[in-house]
Amino acid sequence: MHESFIKGRAIMICCPKFDTDYKEKLAEILSKNDPKSLTVVRMTVPCCSLDKVARDAVGRSGREIPMKILTLDQRGCIRENAQ
Repeated sequence: MHESFIKGRAIMICCPKFDTDYKEKLAEILSKNDPKSLTVVRMTVPCCSLDKVARDAVGRSGREIPMKILTLDQRGCIRENAQ
């Protein structure tokens, strides 16, 4: 995970089920900075709506930011999702 998704990047970790204000925080971060892209690594559990949170935050930021959604399954395998 570190080499693929963390090294050299700014990261934000949250759980949409328990954290309520991350959409606003992410939208603010995106609007005040100039990110080249946004990669979301979500879990396969039914309650993980991190992809929706990220899409909403990008929309609120007023920027067009390329987004990649990846899903981490129970075995730790990464799958790329359709956008």
